[in-house]
Amino acid sequence: MEEIKTQLEEIFEAKTSELKEDVRAEIAADVEKMLEKEREKREKKLGAYHPDAEDENEAKMLRIRKALKEVANGNKKVNKDFPNVSKKNLTTSEPDEIVDTEISFEILNVIEEYGVARELFRNHQLTKNKYRANELDADISVAWVDEGEDIDASTFSVTENVLELEKLAALAIMSNELLEDSEINIENFLMERVGELFAKEEDEVFLAGDSNESGVPVDGLLYVDSVEEYQMETGEDSVTDMDADDLLFMQEELPSTSRDAGVYVMSFSVFNHVRTLKDNDDRYIYQHIADEGPDTIWGKPVVVAEGMPEKDDVDDEESFLLFGDFDRGAVLGYKGGIRVDSAMSGYVKDSGNSDVRLFQSDRQAIRFIERVGYVHVLEDTIVRLKTGATS
Repeated sequence: MEEIKTQLEEIFEAKTSELKEDVRAEIAADVEKMLEKEREKREKKLGAYHPDAEDENEAKMLRIRKALKEVANGNKKVNKDFPNVSKKNLTTSEPDEIVDTEISFEILNVIEEYGVARELFRNHQLTKNKYRANELDADISVAWVDEGEDIDASTFSVTENVLELEKLAALAIMSNELLEDSEINIENFLMERVGELFAKEEDEVFLAGDSNESGVPVDGLLYVDSVEEYQMETGEDSVTDMDADDLLFMQEELPSTSRDAGVYVMSFSVFNHVRTLKDNDDRYIYQHIADEGPDTIWGKPVVVAEGMPEKDDVDDEESFLLFGDFDRGAVLGYKGGIRVDSAMSGYVKDSGNSDVRLFQSDRQAIRFIERVGYVHVLEDTIVRLKTGATS
């Protein structure tokens, strides 16, 4: 009897050990699946640069090229297989348009990744060419009064700030051989490049644009009248004259609600100078928090924007740095996505102002158009720092 008991215990122990190994293996397999899913999620955040997306885009561009060739040959049946081809008269010399919505989506992704204005401003997709924002103009006043005393009346009113869409565009001319024979994915490179340039242009205009300059449609936050301003003292006429107190005192121009959500925005060269500044206790006002949060100045996040003025380009009495609650204070509006059109016939002007015959030279023109604008909608939300006058 004892021998049977011992045998049963050995069998039970062996089975238990096998079961433990099986459970461990299943758990390890489940963990590996979870990790693999997380890796795929992170990779897919890269959008067009994920391998699956690259394959899909390549297949799509092959269909575009095939459709373009059919259009060039006057084949109107291509519309059945490629519904995005424009239903214009394909036999005329008028450029024929193709709109690829996935290309548009990827370009917008790149802009959002690189564009500081799109990151900080409140974003609105518009259905019309204007956006009207109401702002408090005259507020109600309150006061303690004695019994029977007249209450002072106050006028309450609102004003209207209008965002009007502007057109941002690019036109690229390239040979069909470049599109067909290149070892690299020209379409993805073009998407990334156009996205970067659109983002840079948005930042340069919406943050630091001067409408008195040619080609600048609106005043940016460094120039618009409704933004608060803090000016350095007379004689402090360059960026290198800025000290730690200037960056702190400019916050006083805003109410606590805007200070609490405030962010500093500056160019990289100005940022490099700010990193050297210390407070009265000889402590650096810039703090690098590694992976725990954003870098800060006086405890407030700092963002480096390529479109902001560089240190050596700032003269006396010029604004060069921003601080505030941009999400409440500024609205960026856009209508639809970026339109992408392609033409294989007709004439276009190149950078040297010469006519390029697309069909005759076997080249394509790809046009990118975005309708976008911004408006500063609320006072007491953003302040700019300005150099002092020359003594």
